[in-house]
Amino acid sequence: MLLPVLFFIQALFPSSHAQGPAREELIQQLQQDAGVELVESGSMGSDFAPFDLDLLNYLYSYFTTSARSKSPIRLHATRETGARKIWREDQDRAHIDLYFARNAGAGLFTKNQSAPREKEGALFNTTEITVEYNNDLYLQLTDALYSISNLNQILLERYRITTDCKGVEDPCDSFKKGELVTILGILEDLPPHLISNLKLHRLQRFPDGVSTILAINAVADYGNGVIRVTSRAFDSPADHTGEGTLIHEIGHAVWPSLPYDLRLAFESLSWTRNTKSGKPEVKSTEHLFISEYSTTQIEEDFAEHFSAFLSQPELLRNLAPGKSEWLKKNVFIDTEYFTSGDGRTRIFVPSKTPDSTPPRLLKDIESSIEISNEVENSKKTRLRIRITGVVDNLSGLKQIDFEFQSRDPEFLDQIQMRFKIDASTARQTAPDEYLLEEELNRKDLPDEPVFLRMVGLKDHAGNFTYLTTRDDALSFELHGTASPRDARRISASFENERQRKLRQEITANLKPLRAHVKLASREPPGTYLLHLPSEIDSQKVKLQSADITFYGVNEVRIGDWENISRNYEEQMTYHLDRSALDQGRSDAGFDLILDLRRGVNIKRLLMTSISLHYRSLSWSIELLDSDEKNILEPGSIGTDPTPAEIELNGIELELLPDERQKGNLILKSKLPLRGFENGGKVRISYQTPSGKTVFGETIELKPGQTDGTIEIELDRFREQGEYQIREIEIMENSPEGTNPAIHEGKQYRVQKVASRGIRKTIVVQKATPAI
Repeated sequence: MLLPVLFFIQALFPSSHAQGPAREELIQQLQQDAGVELVESGSMGSDFAPFDLDLLNYLYSYFTTSARSKSPIRLHATRETGARKIWREDQDRAHIDLYFARNAGAGLFTKNQSAPREKEGALFNTTEITVEYNNDLYLQLTDALYSISNLNQILLERYRITTDCKGVEDPCDSFKKGELVTILGILEDLPPHLISNLKLHRLQRFPDGVSTILAINAVADYGNGVIRVTSRAFDSPADHTGEGTLIHEIGHAVWPSLPYDLRLAFESLSWTRNTKSGKPEVKSTEHLFISEYSTTQIEEDFAEHFSAFLSQPELLRNLAPGKSEWLKKNVFIDTEYFTSGDGRTRIFVPSKTPDSTPPRLLKDIESSIEISNEVENSKKTRLRIRITGVVDNLSGLKQIDFEFQSRDPEFLDQIQMRFKIDASTARQTAPDEYLLEEELNRKDLPDEPVFLRMVGLKDHAGNFTYLTTRDDALSFELHGTASPRDARRISASFENERQRKLRQEITANLKPLRAHVKLASREPPGTYLLHLPSEIDSQKVKLQSADITFYGVNEVRIGDWENISRNYEEQMTYHLDRSALDQGRSDAGFDLILDLRRGVNIKRLLMTSISLHYRSLSWSIELLDSDEKNILEPGSIGTDPTPAEIELNGIELELLPDERQKGNLILKSKLPLRGFENGGKVRISYQTPSGKTVFGETIELKPGQTDGTIEIELDRFREQGEYQIREIEIMENSPEGTNPAIHEGKQYRVQKVASRGIRKTIVVQKATPAI
């Protein structure tokens, strides 16, 4: 964490150098000491505005302390633009051209000092220095200038973390560049004292569906300091960078490094020990847990709230303020986090009827719930649950979650059932009473008693409460047909068994296919026809989507594949969903048209693999580098250094009444666009005052369109307070080469408008004798 620490010290105790010499002298130092040239004339024209001293000092610190590529760098200052502030062009091998927006350094840090104060009868000359900053610009520079191998080296040398596949039998992937930058960003943002004691030594990445962690996104083996993560962790629409999952697993690595007394103190916040078995039990879930998953184990409780402290600080302070304060005082100590965004992307939303109160029960849970179980036939059993005394002040009950667990300690971690029931589908027999029914397969259930462990209540405004039983009074016999041994197997590995059968079916289909994948050039130049045989799609295992992956190629030597030079930073994946596959389907297979004219800023492409996705399982056909048919020269790839963008200073935000629903509001966002001369798709998301995320619909942009309007409906139970744009996603861009920033296997770039801000407080004091 050399650069952020250096910059932080400069901000606290500015020296004459930190304040900066004359601008011209600093520009000269950048060129002499770091090989960085500032381009102040040329194609920028009247839009050009020079960098300020804060940004130049920051750049000097970065380029003189980072083990980057030794190629000379030319910095081009351009107009004020959106949240993505820099981009890179590699046309000239002698230089790296780095394009900066003139507002790139805005809001790098702010500093506040408090007045002296008196303590314990003595006058202390005490100054509290609070610094707020973020590492957004640092990560953008690192993304633009470092290769994948450089990033792996940084993780090893700076944090002693390897990213290899040592010790695993399942297929193991390399992390993509964007994923490595995300990992580095998380580690950079953690306080140094946590990093120094971190019990983490290895990160491993698996393709979704072919690892030992098939049913989940990630798993931490913190006894051995290993985190295993699947590609699925980076594909969630709500967390496409994988931050939440990764920080959660890092929380597991932090947990064993905490002193034993501190772990006991955290446990005492929400847990108690059973006097007979000694096993931990939840005290009460109201206002103490941020998620249902955090109630399952003490370690998961810590990991979930540790993750939220960094990635969802506002939500954590709203839902579990006690744990937020505990983590700030005992784990992060001098560091806390907040969401930082441009002021022009915020709007205040009023609410006459805000609903911030979660649903509740009027009496204790044991008196509120009745459970019965009736065997219908040899295959089915029906579970009935009556819940009474459940109320919500305003928006009404939306969903009820139940979790059951075996009463027998032998089955405690094996037999679990979870139901999520939409309250609108349940039978409401009174204003505060619901009757719920669930049909179960007896073959999957043992003849063992289970008890109700937890109930979750959610309302339409998004508030929730989780309640746990004090004992196993709410229990019933399952009347299943599975033996206890089969029940354990079904519970522990049902998903794995299903995945194994799918894998066998797909393997049989794909074995003969590698030689039959064909790619042919079409008109206009830059478009290709890809043929996939019909065998990849069977009635037993239906194909859901396909990804065709390309790398940039710097040299082509057919017949000597070891000398083919791949540009891993210029990776591109062409995604085809089921509807796209059906359009090109025939009896012989799939004839798919790929338009590769999306500007990736490289001359040649190498088709390396085709990934086929069947439900939750993926399979990849690897293609040989030495095959000439896989080398493409699209010819019309663009070289325009200006990516498609949305300028923050032109965004218009407006609240309008929803004429269809009385009391509702429409949040209207008008976005000024550049680089969409041939159309595209854009989506926007907002962060609410409590840290929740709301998404707008994806809008289709017509060719030549210069603005896009996205509307989000806010119902009358909306949160009151400041809403700010969290992200602007360019889902698809012009195919004419106006966007050179399609990278790391995605056909869109995400502009992160709201980034994680960091707040550090240091107390500087000097005691003087009392008067």
